[in-house]
Order: sequence, then structure tokens, then C-alpha cells
Amino acid sequence: MSNCRTWPPTQFATQFRDERYAEVAYRDIVLSLATQNTEWLDLGCGRSLLPYWLPGAQEVQTRLRRICKRIAGIDLEDADVHQNPYIHERYVGNIEQLPFPDASFNLVTAQMVVEHVQTPLAMLRECARVLVPGGHLVFVTPNLENWLIAAAGIIPPRVKRPLVAIAQVRRPNDIFPVYYRMNTLADIEKGLALAGMSSEWIECIDGSPDFFNVPLLDRIERWIRSVQPQARRSDLLVHARKPFIGQDLRRPEIAGSDDCPAVK
Repeated sequence: MSNCRTWPPTQFATQFRDERYAEVAYRDIVLSLATQNTEWLDLGCGRSLLPYWLPGAQEVQTRLRRICKRIAGIDLEDADVHQNPYIHERYVGNIEQLPFPDASFNLVTAQMVVEHVQTPLAMLRECARVLVPGGHLVFVTPNLENWLIAAAGIIPPRVKRPLVAIAQVRRPNDIFPVYYRMNTLADIEKGLALAGMSSEWIECIDGSPDFFNVPLLDRIERWIRSVQPQARRSDLLVHARKPFIGQDLRRPEIAGSDDCPAVK
């Protein structure tokens, strides 16, 4: 389920080598958490741990595979997960019902996956279940409060799919349905609290340009990014943790409540 673009990686990597986009920030936080004791589950792993156009992506992923004690990947797409050379264990399944015992991992990640999940609260609760106390959850997902993302959310799929395929040079089988059921800062904070997890931080950060391959749309997107408030940047990068035993870090006003209509 990973967000796979098929334009030449050297062209894209050279263009954005010095930019701190969401994909770069996600890579950096994962690198900062990876140790020889890391037991890592990547949700919706697809064919790689990181976007392959990132500078040095192959070397970084190879290093992560070597450093980490265990990397498990799970995806609904059997062909994709079995083409991923950077994970030690491959699973095909639903990330809302993880096939792992409690406290199996100390790191869980998801890169551009949450927006495709129909019941993200179930996914968060499963993440909390399979994490050890103190374990880390890191994910990046589109920000529905971004003007372009919000507009894209109301475009009919029959129009959006060919547009995305052309603009991002993506193969049709790499374009998945989106639901945006936990894609605002408020909904993520609510979801984490309801799942019994604490938010370390959430950063509003622009991802790599979506319309790089279409000059006119690229210029429009860049102009919109130049005038939008920080809170409306295109992506949300989230770092959360499972509390240690006996520690309850949920917000008092929503702790013990399931009243979270957008987070199901």
C-alpha cells in the first residue's frame, strides 16, 4: 500500500535533495529510533520501507534491515509485500486486526497508510496492543485541513484516479481508495487518546510536491503552499508512544469516552 511513484528517482531526488519534506522527516525519525534492539512492524509496507526516490534510499533501507533486530511488514497486497527486500518477515493481512501477540514490537510505523483505513481507531488500538509499554508509533498521513487535500477529497474517484496516475506517474494498481477518517490534528489526538496512547508531537509539514510532473499544476501547488498557514501544510507527521504500565497520559476531557465520530 506504500505510496509508489514511478518517475525516475534520480531526477526527483536531485530536484529535492536539500528540501525537508515529510518523507525526509519520516525517514529521519525512523533512523533516530532504530537500534540493534528494535523490533519493528511496518503497516501497509508495500515494496519498500521508504520512498525509493529519496537520496540514498536503498542504502538507508539496507542499513535499517541490518541494524534492527526484527522488521516485520504487513500489507493487504500479497505481491507487494513479497517484493519488499528490506523486511525480515512478510505478512498479508488487515492492519485493523493484526496477527501478532500482545507486546510484540517496540516500533510501529505507517507511511501514507492511515488515510486508506476505514476504521482508524481499530488500527490505533491494535498498534497499542502489539507495542510494548513505552513503544513508539510513527506515521505520516495527509492533512485534510490542507486546501488541496480537502479539494481532492471531494473529487469523484473516476476523475481522481486518472489525474493521480498522470500527475504522479503512478501505476493504476498503486492507487488505493482513501477515506480520510483520521486526517486532522484534532482527530488524530482524539484517536490516540481513545486508543490509550500519548502524543509525543504532531508536526504539520509539507510532503513532496504532488504535481511535479505537470508544470502548470506544479506552479499552482507551489503558490498555494507559499500562502497557506502552517497548520494547513499537506501532511501530518505523528510520533506517539504507548504509556508505561500504570501511566495514563490520555487527555482528561476525553479519557474513557468513545465519542469520536470522525475516528471510527
